[in-house]
Order: sequence, then structure tokens, then C-alpha cells
Amino acid sequence: MKITALFFGVFAGCLSCIPAHAADYLWNGGNGSWTDSGAWRLDDSSADWSNGNTAQFQTDSSITVGSGISASGMLYNGAAITLNGGSLTLTGAAAGNNGGSATLSNTGLILDAPNAEDSYEVRDTSLTGSATLAKTGAGTVTLDGAHTASGVWNINAGTLVFTGERNITASDNNRINGKINIASGAVLDASNGRLFHNGVYTANFQSPTITLNGGTLKLNQFGYDSASLGKLHNNFYALKFASGTSSRIVISQGYESGGTASRGIYIAGWGTTATIELGANQTLTWTSSNAQNQDAIVCETGAGSALALAIGENSVLYFNQVFANKNTSGEYGDPTTANFSGLSLIKSGAGELVIQRANTISSGRTVRVDAGKLTLEVDNAFGAGSNLGNVSIASGALFSMNGHTLANVIDVQDGATLDMGGSSYACMVNWHEGGILLNTENNKGTLNIMTRAALELGSKAWAGSVLTDTDTVFTLTADQNLGALGANVNCWTGGRGYNNTLQSITFTGGHGINIDNYGAKWAVILSENVTFQDIGSLTFSNNAADMSNTEALYGAGAIAANDTVAFSNTGALTFSNNSVSADSGASGGAIYASGGASFTSTGAISFSGNSAMTHGGAIHTGGTTGSLTFSDIAENISFTGNTAGENGGAINNDYETVEWSSVGHVAFSGNLAEAGAGGAIWSGGDVTVNTAASFSMTGNEARDGGGGAIYSDGNVTFSGVGALTFSDNHASTYGGAIGAYGDITISDSGAASFSGNTAYEGGALDAYNVAISGNTGTVLFENNSAENAGGAINLQGGGSISLTADQADIIFRGNTVQDGSVYNAIHFNDGAMASFNAADNRRILFEDGLSSQDESVVDISVNDAAGAGGTVAMSGANSQSGIRANTTMYGGTFSVSSGATYGYHSADWSTEEARTSFTVSGGSLHIGEQAALNAADVRLEDGTELSVMGTGSLNADTLTLGNNVSILGTGEGSFSITANAIDISNGITIDLSRGSMISLELHADTLTLGGTLALGDDQVDYTSSIWQRDQSYLVMDASGVTNMDGTFSEILSSLSDSATITVGNLGLEGYDPSLELGRWELRWDEGNALHLDWISNGLVVPEPATSLLLLLAAGGLLAVRKRTI
Repeated sequence: MKITALFFGVFAGCLSCIPAHAADYLWNGGNGSWTDSGAWRLDDSSADWSNGNTAQFQTDSSITVGSGISASGMLYNGAAITLNGGSLTLTGAAAGNNGGSATLSNTGLILDAPNAEDSYEVRDTSLTGSATLAKTGAGTVTLDGAHTASGVWNINAGTLVFTGERNITASDNNRINGKINIASGAVLDASNGRLFHNGVYTANFQSPTITLNGGTLKLNQFGYDSASLGKLHNNFYALKFASGTSSRIVISQGYESGGTASRGIYIAGWGTTATIELGANQTLTWTSSNAQNQDAIVCETGAGSALALAIGENSVLYFNQVFANKNTSGEYGDPTTANFSGLSLIKSGAGELVIQRANTISSGRTVRVDAGKLTLEVDNAFGAGSNLGNVSIASGALFSMNGHTLANVIDVQDGATLDMGGSSYACMVNWHEGGILLNTENNKGTLNIMTRAALELGSKAWAGSVLTDTDTVFTLTADQNLGALGANVNCWTGGRGYNNTLQSITFTGGHGINIDNYGAKWAVILSENVTFQDIGSLTFSNNAADMSNTEALYGAGAIAANDTVAFSNTGALTFSNNSVSADSGASGGAIYASGGASFTSTGAISFSGNSAMTHGGAIHTGGTTGSLTFSDIAENISFTGNTAGENGGAINNDYETVEWSSVGHVAFSGNLAEAGAGGAIWSGGDVTVNTAASFSMTGNEARDGGGGAIYSDGNVTFSGVGALTFSDNHASTYGGAIGAYGDITISDSGAASFSGNTAYEGGALDAYNVAISGNTGTVLFENNSAENAGGAINLQGGGSISLTADQADIIFRGNTVQDGSVYNAIHFNDGAMASFNAADNRRILFEDGLSSQDESVVDISVNDAAGAGGTVAMSGANSQSGIRANTTMYGGTFSVSSGATYGYHSADWSTEEARTSFTVSGGSLHIGEQAALNAADVRLEDGTELSVMGTGSLNADTLTLGNNVSILGTGEGSFSITANAIDISNGITIDLSRGSMISLELHADTLTLGGTLALGDDQVDYTSSIWQRDQSYLVMDASGVTNMDGTFSEILSSLSDSATITVGNLGLEGYDPSLELGRWELRWDEGNALHLDWISNGLVVPEPATSLLLLLAAGGLLAVRKRTI
């Protein structure tokens, strides 16, 4: 950058160095001519001037300037000089020192800064007489001083910063002295200077004073008697914007505390853009007060020019100006406002433009709100009648009608905002994608939605016609009743366009909607897609759609969509007593969504008393495809008293999924499917509940189909539900609570209760597969009933049931079939199977029986899962399971007790087409008092246990015991085993851990014995007094056996691995561990009964607390206990 200083490097505020090529020429003194021979000194020698060097003056002088003189700088060192005539080009700084100054009289001064980076100052220099000024070059020059010269200033290029004063008077009646011309791209910055005299300016208005030819003028203030313009005459000729150019006046300061400017401008020719820019933090009222319009904004008739108002941040321009056409009959006649045309208005910048006076923007012209805010304070601000230009609002801009009427068409572009302020009339509003509409109440004009648009709706919605052929977003800025839209709305809020096509509608904005008692041909809102997002509470009540005379293919009482309906981040949603009727397509009493519906992050949801002539008393989704989902909703969700003429008393979903995920308490009660299935829910796809605080379905009814609460053509799944309740639901066919063609799964939830549900089959559940696992609370099936089969659960042919009590019990109690005469928990149809797994200390309890279809045999696995060591129990007199089953248990306990029966009992297995089995591969089979286990083939494999109680029985065709099978008997009486063949050839273990033994009463054609009879006596306390005398136990009564083969080879104690018990076997430390306490012997009596006899040696062993044990028979010390037995 070239910033020049003079002579000795520093002077009068100049801080830069002399250019390397310039030399300092010193004027010799006295008067003369700049170009006189020897008039200068250079290096103390007389010299002639050479252009491009610096000039220094040290004595007062009057110097005549020739033509073509140029200097790179001037210094007036204590001298007052006068430069007369000629032309002087200055390319560097000029200033006085020690009181020095220069006066240029009638001289043409050219200030040249060739390069954009060049910058210098000219101070202590005044122009007088007819001196002129020209600024050339792309750089910046700062000019100070007081000037009275009448010559023209031409700002041809770069920037002239004027910080001085011009005090100029007129020379005649038709010319203005001191004219200023600013060329294209050039800048005159007078924001810290004054261009005209501050006294009364006595000049005629007929010649322009400042002409902008594409340049920029920067000012402090703007009007008459203002800081930068002084008392420049106030008529439109004073400021001229040359034809075809784009020029700018920047008001950078002066109105920080407000102010008023009366100032006319002339926008000449055609295609001219005149920009008035108001800087930041200013408040200005721009007005016109001259009755002859001399201080108006004047343009050529039909010129197609534009006034651009750029308003800075935090600034307000109050526009009280007049648009007028130049007088065509007289060059200097008064401008006219009649039939005005030719001017557009452009608003830009972040600040606000306030229109306080009406002007006409004619057809073919426009009002553009490109940025910031434009506000109306007058009706018909841009013309009245027809043939007017449009108002166009750009993205990010705001046009506020402020309650006033407007006859122009308003185009709201993407991201633009129109605030109507409750205006009574806007001729037409064309909405484009992303537009926002505010405060439209009472507006009876036409809303024409051109492209995808975003509109804002205030306390009331649009009152006129709404035409749409596009997707539309409505933003609510206040709670409102959309019922106020009135009959003129073309099928509600743009839902159905003027070309009879359906589009998409979105409501948003944090406020609520209440629509009550609206009667329509199809729905309150009809659209391709309907979305409610980020809004307040919604209430649709008592709305009735009558489809008897409509071309619509479907309808709903409140909302109907050809594709989707979505609710996201809303307040409470209430749909009550809405209905749709009079057509086969009348589905969804409140909502119909052919492509599905979703509820996400809403407030509480309530559907009550809604009804549909066909399907979905409250909601119908998936006319072709589409799911119904509820997700991330902490508040309650309830469906109460909704009715469908056919399927889905509350919800009908044709093909896809009905799903709840991460929701609070969900409740369905009193919903009715009058002539169909799914008293509460009918789904052609899956029904899924994934994480809910609770899910309750009570008193729902399907009068002509399955699923009193839920019917699904797919699967029904509950996972992560805190509490699950199905009570008092009824289906006329299958599944009083749930009927599914697929699977029913309940997992990882809390307590689950199915009670009082009724159906023809499957009082609670009817499904292909049923799986229950991972529940932390009790799963209870109680008092459900079926007319035919499956009091609690009916399992379809080929299906399976998996019950896993891994964290809490699963209980079946009081479930019945056949009018309550038979207690039945589960019915298995042909080919069905089951898996029952109970974890340690958990149980699956059947107080009701299991049944199977006719001759079909069910495969049942018990505790086949890892860690399944709990109990599967058939308990009580009501648990009579005549099921034909192949049952295999792998661990834990299978218990039949308290009068229960498990398994089909055949009088003659040889006549049966299908055999059944019960196999104990691991764990313990328990058969209690008055209880019975029946199967064709019963096998206890190696190392398993048979736990029996007196009066219990086992009935089979064959009974086979593997190696090391342990029999534990308790209670009174004997345990009966009846079989064609009993095989105990691998020995048997009698468990004495309970301190008692019951006999086995055997009835068989063949009994095979062999191996060892082992005693499980390692927990027996042989120090007890009962073992000091002989004992005898009846092991088995084989009197009912026809043929017996073999016998037990020996008897072995598990404590001693022999028949003898010694002191050493007890772990006693003492004198003689070989001393015998007694021995065991086997004895068959004449009645084919096997006895187990204990022959005691009569040794007395003291209590364990005595450290020295007296062995009386030995007569001395025997031992000290090492451990307690």
C-alpha cells in the first residue's frame, strides 16, 4: 500500500515515509509561476520543477499554477500560499506545518490514488473561486478544510473521504454552484463533513446538485438542514440517480436518538435502482411535506426503476414519503401521483421498514422484502383496486400487515414470514415451501398454497378459502378452534386442493387445537398426510362425518389421510364422540390413515366414545399398508367405550404392525366390535408392546369373532411391561383376551394377570405359539373360561407353548371349560408341543388340568433350559390332566400332588393307536398324596429321583428305572405302581434322608429285579437312640405281581459302601474304628414282600456336646467326635 508523507519523514500528523523515487523541491519564495526557471531549490541548488516530486513552501507566496502540474505531496511549513488557476494533480499527502496553509483559487485539483491500497490525506488546503475537484484512482483520499469554490466535484473513482466544509452560494437563477457527480463504483464519504452551506440556500431547484452515476454517497443525516448536506435545497432534483445505474446513499449516523428527514430524490430514466441505506442503531422518519410533491420520490412514468431501502441492524425507517411521476408536460412542472407507475420497492437489511403512507406499486412492479422486517401502518399501503404488483417476502424476512388490509397479492417464499396481525382482508396469499403465516384471523381473502409451504396460524385460523395443490405446514402461535374456519374452506385447511388432489398438512407451533361438533362429508381434516408436531393439546370432539353422498373412498370423524397421520412432541390428545357413518368405507371413528399413524412423545392420549360404521371405532390404519405406533409417551394412553360396526372396537389395522414402545400406562376398557373380531384391537399384522409402565385391557368384547381384547393375524408380543392385565374380555369365537394366528409372547415384564376372560375356545389366549418368560412378577391365569376347549389357553394345531418361570411363578387357577364343569388350563390341538421351565425356587403351577385333542400326542419338555431347577406342579383336585403327552423332564422337580392327575390313563395300552411316555432324564419326579401319574411308558434314567407319598399312584404299561435311581418316600400308607412290566434290574436307591420310608405297592405282570439295593443314608444320624435297637421297613409289596424275575444282589450303605455301619463310618476319632453299630439286611417274606431290616449291636453313643464318648459295651473310652452326623 502506498501511504505518502512529505520531506523529512514526519510532519503534521503524517506518519509514513517518502517514496523512494520522490525528491523534495523547496519554493525559493515570493510570487511567481510554478514553472518559472530556477523557482525551486533542490539539494540547496536552484532547480526547475519536475513532476511527480514533493513541493515545500516556507514563505508566504502567490503562485500561478500551469497546466499539467503533478506533485507527490505538498508541505506548507509556516507559510500561507495561494495557488492560482491551472491544474494540479496530487498523488500524495498535503498539509500545513507551523500554521502553514494553502488556498487553491480557480485551480483544477485532481486527487489521484492509483491503486486500491493507496491512501493519503489532504489538510490545511482550501478551494476557492471556481476551483474544481476530481478524485481519480482506486485508492482513498481524505480531504479536510473549508471550501467556498463553486466548481464541480467529480468523484470518478476510488473513495474521497470529506471531513471539511463547503460553503457555496448560487451564481444565477438556473444553475447550482458546487455540483457533485459520483461515478460508477466511486464513493464520496461525507459522513464526517458538510457538503453545503449551513445557512439558507437560495438557489433554484431546477438543476440537480448531486448526481449519482452508479456511485455511493455516505452521509451523516439526510434531510434539509442536516449535518452532511447542510441546507441543500429540498427538492427532488437535489439528489439525482442517473438513468440505468445502481447507486447508493448511505446514512451511516446522525439518527441514533431518532429524527425526521424531509428529502426528495429523483430516480431518472429507466431501469434505475436507487438505494437508501440506513446504518445500524438509527431511527429515521423519511417524510414528504410539499404539496407540489417537490420533495417526493420522483421517477419516470413506467420506468421500471426501483427504490431500495437497506436498513441496518436495530434500526427503524419510518417511510412517510410520496411516490410521484415526473411531469411530462413541463420539464420542471410539479410531479404527479395520479396513475403512478414505474417504481418497485425493495426492503433489505436486518432492520425494520415501517410504511406510514400509501403509495401505488403497479402491475409489473413489485414490493420485495428481502431481509429484516417490513411493517404496515396504513391500509392499502401499495395501492388500491386491481392491476397491482405483488408483495414478495424472501427467506428469513418478515412482512407484518399489522392488522391492515392489502389489495396486492402476497408471495411468501421458503423461510419467509407473513404476520397478518388479524387483518380483515388480504386479496390473495401465495404460499411457497417453508413460508410461515401468523395471525390470520378474520382474513377472508384466498390462501393459495403454491408449493410446499409453512404457514403460521394465530388465535383463529384463515377465514376465507384455502386452495392447495401442495404439502403445507401450519404453525400455531396461539390456541385455536379450527371450527372457526367456516364453510368457505375447501375441505378444511387446504386438505383437498383446487385440482381435487390430496396433499400433506403439518400443524406445529406449541399451541393447541380444539375442534368440536363439526359435521362434514368425509372428515374434519382430509389430506394425503397429516402431521401434528411440536404443538400443544389437541381436542377433537363430537365431530360427525356422513359419507352417504361423497366421492371420497374413505373417511373419519376427525382426521382422514390417504397416507399417514403423525403426532410428535404434542400436548394431550383427546378424541371423544367422533363418528363416521353411511358408507362401507366409513372406518376410523376419529382417525383414518391408509398409510399408518404414529404417536411420538405426546402428552396423555384419550380416545373415548368414538364410533365407525365399519372398522376401527377410534382408529383405522393401513388401508393398503402402514403401521400404528405409540412411542416415548410417559403419560397415560386410554381407549374407552369406542365401537366399530365390524372389526376393531377401538383400533383396526389392516396389514402392518400395531406397536407401543417406551410408554406409560395403557388402558383399553369397554370397547366393542359389534359384528366382528378384536373387541379393542384388530390387526392384520403384529401387535407389539415394548416397554410400558402397564398395559390393561378390561371389559372389551368381540361379538362375532376372535380376540375379545386383541385379535391379530400375526404375532402379539409384550416385553418390558411393568404390569399386564387382561380381565373380563369376551370373544364369541377364539381368544377371550387375545386371539392370534401367530405367536403370543410375554417376556421380561412384571406381573401379568388374565382373569375372567371368556370365549368359545381359549378363554384367555388362542394362538399358534405362546411364550412366557422373564417376568419379575407372578403370571396368573385365573377364572377364565371357554365354552369348548382351553379354559385359559387354546393352542392351535402344530403350535407350541413355552412357559419359563425364571424370576417369578406362573400360576393357572380356576380356569374352566364346558360351562364351568371342567377345570382346564391349556388345550393342545393336533401336533402341538410344550416346554415348561422353572428356575431354582420358582414354580409353574397348574391347579387346572391340561388336555389334548382326541388321539394326538403332545411333546412336553420340562426344565430343559440351563439353570432350570425349579418346580412344574400339577396340584389339587381340579388339576385333572387327561392329556396324551410324551413328557420329558431334564431337571428340577415335576410334581403331581394333592389329588391331581397327570396323563392319559388307558385300561389297555395294547389297544391304543398312540402311546404316551414320561421320561425323567434329570431331576425329581414327585407324586403326592391322592395324586396320579399316567403314561404308557415311564422311565427314570440314571441318577434321577422318584419322590412319592402314601396314597399316590403311578400307572403305566412299562416302568423302567435306570442306574442309581433314588426313591424318596414320605407320608402314611403305601404308594401304588401299576404296570404291565416293571424293570428295576439296575438296582434301586432308597433315600433315608427324611428318616422314614413308605412301601411300594406293585401291580404288574412282570417284575424284574437286579443290581444293588442302595441306601441313601449319608445324612442319617446313627448316634440317635432309634438305631440302638432293631428296625424293619417294608420296601415293596409284590403280592400283586404275577411273574417276578431276579432279586437284588446286595445291600450297600452309601455311608459305609457296605451293609455294616462302624464307628469309623461316622467319622469318630477314637480307639477302635472297626467297632460295629449295626448292619442292614434284606428279607423276603412268604407274601412276596421285601423288607429292609436294621440289626443293631446296641452301642450307646453320648450326645455330640460330650467330648468323651463312653462306649458302655466296650467298658472304656471310645472316641472323640471329629464331626456331627
